[in-house]
Amino acid sequence: MLDPRRWEYVRLIDRDGHSIRNDLYHKPEETASYIIWKEGDKIYAKDGHTGQIPFSGKDAATVIQSALNALASGRTWKEMIYLKGSFTISSSISIPSYTRIVIDGVLKAGTGITDAILKTSDNTTEVEVIGGVIDGDGQSIRGIDFVTVGLSNITLRDLSVINCVLDGIRLKGITNLKINNLLVDNCGQQSLQHNIYPMRIYNGNFSNIITINSPAGAGLKMRGVQNVLITNLVSKSNQDGLVIAGGDSSEDTTENVIVDGFSFVGNSRYGFHTYDEKATSRWITLANGVIRESGQDGIALHASGTRWIDISNVIVMNSGIETPNTYNGVDISEGRWITITGCIIADLNYAVADRTQKDGIYISSDAKDIIVTGNLFTRNRGYGVNNESTRVRIYNNYYYENNLGDIVGGSVNKGTATIPNGSSSVVVNHGLHSAPSVVKLTGTHSEVKDCWVTNVTDTQFTINAPAAVSADRDIYWQAEV
Repeated sequence: MLDPRRWEYVRLIDRDGHSIRNDLYHKPEETASYIIWKEGDKIYAKDGHTGQIPFSGKDAATVIQSALNALASGRTWKEMIYLKGSFTISSSISIPSYTRIVIDGVLKAGTGITDAILKTSDNTTEVEVIGGVIDGDGQSIRGIDFVTVGLSNITLRDLSVINCVLDGIRLKGITNLKINNLLVDNCGQQSLQHNIYPMRIYNGNFSNIITINSPAGAGLKMRGVQNVLITNLVSKSNQDGLVIAGGDSSEDTTENVIVDGFSFVGNSRYGFHTYDEKATSRWITLANGVIRESGQDGIALHASGTRWIDISNVIVMNSGIETPNTYNGVDISEGRWITITGCIIADLNYAVADRTQKDGIYISSDAKDIIVTGNLFTRNRGYGVNNESTRVRIYNNYYYENNLGDIVGGSVNKGTATIPNGSSSVVVNHGLHSAPSVVKLTGTHSEVKDCWVTNVTDTQFTINAPAAVSADRDIYWQAEV
């Protein structure tokens, strides 16, 4: 049995040799079943119990695989392999069940490798990969590829995966997955390849993840996942920051996903994106984060099957830098039962010509059953909210310096109208998606305290005073469909 008292913090290096963070076993030579190291051009594997060296040679993958295959057959407890130093891998390493691999150095792809550096076989369970760097070295491989049938109880932590042309980490069909303290950098360099790509994950806990520099794919793309918690996620300089979608069959529903605490910065397309495959995405929470400088939309809800989505306490700013005045802070082209609350959706540029973000929120006519409340919209080049749907409730938001106005097509709007000196009425463009059923008026002077409304249409209404006013008089109004 491993002694839990042996944990302490040591180092994890990135591709430039800088220390990040890692926690390994103190003196793992005392607890590992096999200790593997390199002297000169030769690799040695020592039995941690007997002190003998049963495996050695110049091919690191062969020596490591031999040690893994020599672990106790049929075991129901985890045995540890300790990799001390840097190794060049010429073929894939397959990890069996009940195995903990601790990397204190680098596993680097060699010129002969054509598959992933680490992979599994069918029905593998109870596997941990801890520490160190997995370096694809710019070859068309994956760093970690756990996609076989019947996988369960997999842990990846305190780990860097870098320089893989294909997915940095691809995971599929896993029940009970934990990922903690992970850096993925410069992977997913070909189309449809990503830094981290989990599919059909059931019960996942992802925390403290940095995923950067995936130019052709997502920092993190999830399809057909259920019961997943993601906390403290940084996704920067990828094509998309985070993508959540249904799977490739009608049974691969994505549901019960919480994303809490994140920063999506400088991604060339979307910060957060949902879309349909053949299944829906539902019951998703996106909370407490920042999305900025996206090439297109900051948040893109582009799936008819996107349902029951809660977006709260998110800052979305300076979206649409690819083509200014084209893309929106939040773009809802499809979806139902969506709430957006407590968000700041803004462009920080003072000059209108410098603003890139078009509308703060755009809602198409195909989206339904949406609530937008308690948000701040400021300095958007278009409207704060541009709504084309008739099944939306927009109220109690705050607007400031939006170029085209606060809101168009909302269900609730308010403002200030002024009856000019010598006149007894003023026409108001209410900006709602249809004629309001209720208009509340509050006069600021005795001459306009008893005003009423006439000529209510889908675009306008008229505020009337009892008589011509003797000076400009303001009336506060609130209209609701």
